[in-house]
Amino acid sequence: MNYEPQLQKKVHIEEPEFDEIFLKNLIHSLDSHIQINSEMRMKYKSNPEKYVDSEVDLDMDIKELQNIAAYPELYPILYHSNGLENMIQLLQHPNSDIVAEVVDFFKDLVDLDDAKMIIILYDRLIKGYFFEQLVETIKTQEQLTYQIFEIIEKMLDIRSSLCDEIAKRTPILPILIQKIEDDSQEIDDVRLYATELLVIILQNSELSQKQLGNVGLVENLLVCLNSYRKKDPDTKDEKEIMCNICDALLLVLLHKEGQQSFNSFQGIQLMLKLITAKRQISQTAYLLLLQSINQNKENVEQLIDAGGLAIIFPILMRKGLKSQTQQQKIDETTVQILKQLFRYSENQYRKRVQEKCVQRMNEILFLRKEYLDLIPLIDPDEYDQLQEQELERVYLDLLTQGLLVVESLDIVLLECIKGGAKIEVDLGELIASLSQMIKYLEKDKEYYQELLKHFQS
Repeated sequence: MNYEPQLQKKVHIEEPEFDEIFLKNLIHSLDSHIQINSEMRMKYKSNPEKYVDSEVDLDMDIKELQNIAAYPELYPILYHSNGLENMIQLLQHPNSDIVAEVVDFFKDLVDLDDAKMIIILYDRLIKGYFFEQLVETIKTQEQLTYQIFEIIEKMLDIRSSLCDEIAKRTPILPILIQKIEDDSQEIDDVRLYATELLVIILQNSELSQKQLGNVGLVENLLVCLNSYRKKDPDTKDEKEIMCNICDALLLVLLHKEGQQSFNSFQGIQLMLKLITAKRQISQTAYLLLLQSINQNKENVEQLIDAGGLAIIFPILMRKGLKSQTQQQKIDETTVQILKQLFRYSENQYRKRVQEKCVQRMNEILFLRKEYLDLIPLIDPDEYDQLQEQELERVYLDLLTQGLLVVESLDIVLLECIKGGAKIEVDLGELIASLSQMIKYLEKDKEYYQELLKHFQS
């Protein structure tokens, strides 16, 4: 029979002053009681009653030490002794009550307002393998998962650079995804918290974005999303979980590793199914589809092979996926997908894309005019007086007001014309649009410059 003694509280008649002398004595007492408890546990493995008193003494020391959070000026004493190291090691104590007390201690300890002291504290914790021990505790003390997540979130919120550290030093990403995908449990706080923490780490760590794409965990997230093909989330919390999973995938898809994993686990096919399912997730799935093919020839061809053109062009015509409040975002996604299809397809793939565009040229020209009419006019005299930085700000602002759709369609039209299509459109206007876009591009300039050169020669 596995028996862990329940720790009994001792009554203190008089509270001593928590000062430097008291803290040093307490740290020494903690060290002694750890040794005594360890020896007693080894000596009386099968008789817990023999070591219960040493466990109570140890527990009382931990409770006393929790008060240090109110005295940050005494933190250096903790650093320069073995007190912090002992507390970290106690995260692996066999008694779950002891571990719970230690987790409470660290929860208070890391919540510090002193910026200078925080840097020192966190450095000491990292050097003491705190993250490793903390994440390991999730495996052995599952009931403390939420409280441990709180400690991790607080530390990452105060010092975002630690996102790289925890991803590099611990199996936090697989653990978070395990909590997310465990459909044996109800939609609870731990599951929601796991998705939030995953997004926080990915947002602040390029290392974790690539790591998640490399180790095959993309498949686990896709499995989670697959459940929303036939039903929408039942609760507000479940909807937030779904949105967080999508946000995590969008971050992973920023890298080739993530795009390759996404493709290999049939993520493109799943997104097409989610889009046509007309569920709450459909619009986000459309964004994921765009991100999955961004600057990726293999995924572009996979999208075409999977029948993506038969889904994308009806959306261009405002059929299938549409929204009264989010239509511009849908249109922006559509035209950017078309731009990627032209940019990264070759031979028969490119021919299929062009043929579809030519078939729907009236709709393309209509959509272009619709958004061209939305772009506010700027007084030429005022425009000429703007400095370069102001011009860029105006340009970026116009992108959100319809210019993104117009520019993307201009690229599509130029590609069609280059491919031999006869289109009644002002070619000079398209060339001017492309020239302006190149001016503010940060990536992939070479492709657009070559396209411009084709029409200027």
